[in-house]
Amino acid sequence: MTTKHGQRHSISWLSNELNVDRKTLTPRLLAAGNDSGERFTIREAFKAWTAKGELEASRNRKASAEDDLAELTLAEKNGEIRDWMKRKTIDFVVRVRRTLEQAEYIPMESRIRLSHDIADMQEYEKRLKSRRSEIR
Repeated sequence: MTTKHGQRHSISWLSNELNVDRKTLTPRLLAAGNDSGERFTIREAFKAWTAKGELEASRNRKASAEDDLAELTLAEKNGEIRDWMKRKTIDFVVRVRRTLEQAEYIPMESRIRLSHDIADMQEYEKRLKSRRSEIR
């Protein structure tokens, strides 16, 4: 069905067009703060509907940060901050490498070069640690 640009529609009509449950779309439209009463444009409805993914991602980031803070607090109490930081650094490097390997939009030559650079950084860290232990 063709509609005029900017035309306002009922929530029922919009939920049918977007193939979304009306009970799911309604609270999102109202939470988006649209001051148009009970009628909305397709653009407003789509933005409200797709914001769910952003909210879930935000919740996941917040939960992850809270977990990290709890782990850090525990490590601090037990005097294991260096071990905690080492684990976090290794986890980060693994995630970067995995992302890099899957990044097909980066040419293979560049991915290989970046992987070697990461390995060089890890090797540098090992040399630095051995020098510190020699000094002690």
